[in-house]
Amino acid sequence: MVLLWGTLGGVCMLLVQISTAQNTGLIVSDLPNSFFNGGGITTFEGYANQFSEDEASYKMHVAGFYPYDFDIMSMQWDGNNTLYIMDGLSKSILKMEAFDIWMNHTKFGYIYLVHRGLSYTISSRIAYDHLTGNMYWTDALYNWIAVQPVHANDQSNYKILISDQLSTPGAIAVDPNNDRLFWSNHGDSVFIERSDLSGKKRKIIVKNLLWVPDIKCDPDPSKQMIYWADNYRNTLEMSDYDGMNRKVVYRSPNIYLQVSNIAVYKDVLCGSDYDEKFVFCVGIGTGQESWRHEFSFEDPWGMTLLDSKVTTISNPCKDNGCEHICTNSEDGAVCHCKEGYTLNEDKKTCNASHSAHGRGIILSSGNNLCTVDIRVITGVRPNATCLLAWTSNITHIAVAANDSKVIFAAGDELILYDLVTGQNASLVSTGKVSGLVYSWIGGDVFWSESDTGKIKLLSLDSATKTDYTIYSNLNNPRDLAIDPHNEKLFWINTSPQSGALQIETGSFTGSDKKIFQSQLFINPSGLFFDGGLKLLFWISQQKLTYFSKSANFHLNTDHLLNTDTKLLIYKDYSISTKGDNQLTVYSLYDENDKHQYTVDKISDITAFALFDPDIQPKENNKCDIDNGGCEQICIPDGTQGVCECGLGYVLERDAHNCTTVAQSDMFALAVDFNHGLIYQISMNDNPKDKKVSAVDIPQPADPLATAYIPSTQSVIWADYMDDHILNTTLNTNITEILYSPVNYIVASIAVDYSTGNIYYTGLPYSYYIQYSMIGVIHYNSHQHKTLMDNIQYAYSVALHPPKGYMFWIDGAGMVGRANMDGTDPLFLVAYGMTSALAIAVDYKSDKVYYIDGERIDYMNLDGGNRQTLHMNQVAGLSHLGVAGEYVYCTAAYKQEILKIHKTTGLLVTDWMSPVTELGRLETITLYDKSVALPVHQKCSVNNGLCSTFCFPRPNNQRSCGCPEGVSLMADQRTCSGVPKCSMAIKHGKLSDLCSGYVNSTCDYECYPGYLKTLTGKLTCNDHLNWVQQTSVDVNMLCTPSPNVDPLHRKAESQQSDGSISSGTFAATIIVIIIVFIVIIVILVYVMYKRRIVTNMFSHAKFVNSPNVPDEGGPVDDRYTSITDINQPTASANAAGMENPLYEVRNKTAVPDNKDNTLPEQEFRSVDMTAYKY
Repeated sequence: MVLLWGTLGGVCMLLVQISTAQNTGLIVSDLPNSFFNGGGITTFEGYANQFSEDEASYKMHVAGFYPYDFDIMSMQWDGNNTLYIMDGLSKSILKMEAFDIWMNHTKFGYIYLVHRGLSYTISSRIAYDHLTGNMYWTDALYNWIAVQPVHANDQSNYKILISDQLSTPGAIAVDPNNDRLFWSNHGDSVFIERSDLSGKKRKIIVKNLLWVPDIKCDPDPSKQMIYWADNYRNTLEMSDYDGMNRKVVYRSPNIYLQVSNIAVYKDVLCGSDYDEKFVFCVGIGTGQESWRHEFSFEDPWGMTLLDSKVTTISNPCKDNGCEHICTNSEDGAVCHCKEGYTLNEDKKTCNASHSAHGRGIILSSGNNLCTVDIRVITGVRPNATCLLAWTSNITHIAVAANDSKVIFAAGDELILYDLVTGQNASLVSTGKVSGLVYSWIGGDVFWSESDTGKIKLLSLDSATKTDYTIYSNLNNPRDLAIDPHNEKLFWINTSPQSGALQIETGSFTGSDKKIFQSQLFINPSGLFFDGGLKLLFWISQQKLTYFSKSANFHLNTDHLLNTDTKLLIYKDYSISTKGDNQLTVYSLYDENDKHQYTVDKISDITAFALFDPDIQPKENNKCDIDNGGCEQICIPDGTQGVCECGLGYVLERDAHNCTTVAQSDMFALAVDFNHGLIYQISMNDNPKDKKVSAVDIPQPADPLATAYIPSTQSVIWADYMDDHILNTTLNTNITEILYSPVNYIVASIAVDYSTGNIYYTGLPYSYYIQYSMIGVIHYNSHQHKTLMDNIQYAYSVALHPPKGYMFWIDGAGMVGRANMDGTDPLFLVAYGMTSALAIAVDYKSDKVYYIDGERIDYMNLDGGNRQTLHMNQVAGLSHLGVAGEYVYCTAAYKQEILKIHKTTGLLVTDWMSPVTELGRLETITLYDKSVALPVHQKCSVNNGLCSTFCFPRPNNQRSCGCPEGVSLMADQRTCSGVPKCSMAIKHGKLSDLCSGYVNSTCDYECYPGYLKTLTGKLTCNDHLNWVQQTSVDVNMLCTPSPNVDPLHRKAESQQSDGSISSGTFAATIIVIIIVFIVIIVILVYVMYKRRIVTNMFSHAKFVNSPNVPDEGGPVDDRYTSITDINQPTASANAAGMENPLYEVRNKTAVPDNKDNTLPEQEFRSVDMTAYKY
């Protein structure tokens, strides 16, 4: 044991409370923070399943670390009296002996070192095997899972069990009784994998995960259940050891769960939330929070349970006699050797594999070949072990790690040194070597010679050891680097034209030589290609430099390397030296994580190379290269990768890409907030046969709201991170941006099926915008108009086009209603709401349904008859829709859609089984092909004759509107600047309901004696041409009828065209003269009889005449024949006589709104006294 008294200093435990009760409870660590807190441990004494809001149900004890800080990232209790901790600051595993729930400092003892050299990552964890005394841990930086006996006196006595097919391993758990090891993998695909305790018999058991910080096995080994947290899915989950019977135990109400560690005790699952500063427990069976404790200043992180361990089998390693490490297995004890050693034939003792570290840095100091532990990058002291003293100075090194061989240049030759046997052999004579690399794919050695200007090749597999020149006539080539998987070489060369240094590249065969980068920063050196990051690095201007593919140029970092000239890249760290005995270790992603180490026992470093078999794979794991070519999920299978698809997708025939089969008949469209997806969920009544189809939106995405337009199979959705409202067409990969409401998060979308116009609510995220808004987007032109901009929190919007109303939820606790053009706003519910969230309209019964906290309420369209339909205190009601006789809801805590009878309010059970792969479902849209869509009578026909926006209004009225900055013309239909197709057709005319605007469709008719050449409607396209699939000639739409005499047709045509014969003209003149004389006689008589009141008609004005122009304006008599226009009647109230084409004018008429601005909106409240409940 190593006592950390001098190394870490003493630890003074600050005793807060001592008790003599049962030695059981929860142990929680807190991290150092800015509140003068150096970190510490808090224990909660008692039985975790009995913790409650009553503080008497537990006792709390607190101990702070002083004067040193500890970042306790993970903790494990050994079941006896020792607490093991993973400390991030010292990058070590430590143990606290004589630990108890009261943390009595008189019994505490000291902190001892178990293992040093961990990486400091927030995702690494430890797991303790109480049977064998082995500690397992994941290292997310080194990408391995290792094991070490906790009582080993030799700190190097550890074994890397698993290092292949891993990507950022994080959570880890062990079940010694059942020989099971579990861990989470966080690559492009996130999953939980399982093996035995020796790292064999690997199997992926749980997929479709996002981020798993911790895993725990049930303390009762007979249950064989695992539990885990998934922060990005907002869940605590569970499954059996095969990944079956998966269940969401708990879903957080927050957008993201921030659990770092969990613990299981009997029937409760507990966790620590570092972001919100609390620890909590939930019932495994109920999913309800049973206890919570909030911290004032501490940041809780680690968590473990102090309780006795269950043992169902004897320790098979107790008397086995393994020299180094023993693990349990189904077949008994298995011996392992520490890194750098191999197991002898007796399967118990170990022998050194070679004289180097298992993973290390091979370096030369003068003529000495030495090695240091690779974990120098995470704090292991670099003590050099020298392997060989050569006859001359060693200038360059390359390593064949899988063959345990080192190639080095010394004098004028290349030497091959065998680390296992200690034998060496001369390979070939050389010129002055200026660069040396090894391809582990083909077993080839490449080197550059500065004096000859050549790059040469030699195959280690060749019996003759003949070298070949692959490049010549170079100008002082040096600093060779290699990308073996793509058979590329890189080197620094001097341009023969300019004399400037440049990086050149070429293939292994000597072809495809070209300049890779020119115009380099000064003093480039240390060229190194990292196969993991797939980046070329070097040093220039005393800084770390790399080639950026996105910029197609080299970029300097802020990593200052001073005068270093030699460079290695390993596991997200740069290792550099200027040639003395100093190593500079620098994190690639944290410029503050920089350390300098003196390598003991040597005076200088003339060359170095990495020794790690894992970074020299003969064949890369397919999943590590572009996700194995898989569009979605790549599952490692040896060196191969098996492609799979996520929920709602199916694998295409190419076995790589994923597709989705869209639904079209009856489905719910819902947003999966956690996974960034939109799903169609079938609405059949079979609970186990709910088809789930993903909408193929571009990834990554962050959808929040969605709606559906059946006529074009368009899914309208909002991306809350990119400020876009988009349209994705089902069964295609076509997505277009409709509009970008800058400075607003789109929380809700609704479609007016009369016009296709898209309504949305926007919540401001800019500090300078105070209120929310409701806007509308023209579906075809994507033009925008703000309807309302003075709502406090516009959470949700719903439309009733047939009635001309829109409804919205104001998160301040109100339900509003306005006409669909934004006029006449009022509050239907102005008080009494606790947590207003979402709203929907039932077109069948003319009701409004909305969610208020734990209940669903409904009311009439005018706010009357307000009642509660359904109460649900556990689901976390989120959004709703109405279809047929049911209300359908999404809920924060459910992986299903709830179905509620809209008459009884009863929840329909066994309608949909929970789908555990679903995340948090948000907005919901319902569609049933058999049900007619709700449309407005006027706006649904040729856009209500409006050029741009047609807004449904109550009483079957409509108003036309224009985008911001565009004025409505005097006809109250046309926006200024809106083009139209020609309205003239030779020998015919367009229907009276034809507007002629772009995208409008119209019928036409021919004059007598002519026949239509086309059936169906014409459409005005963007080029202002009438089309019917293809362009049509308006002069050829009507052709002469063969059954009509040409002369007769001509006469009729002339009459139809307004021309008349001479006889008709004469007769008409005579009739006009007679009528004129009669009128004069009558007027003279009347004026004579009423001469006293001659001024009576001097101010006369026509009223209530729909076809009389205002102030001398033109009369559009083309529309006077429309039969469905509401004409004023003698009994009608003048204020309600609005005509869709001409405004009724009387003494209280509203002036024309020529600048298209809405009048100032004034809310009025409906008296709800009669509707209280």
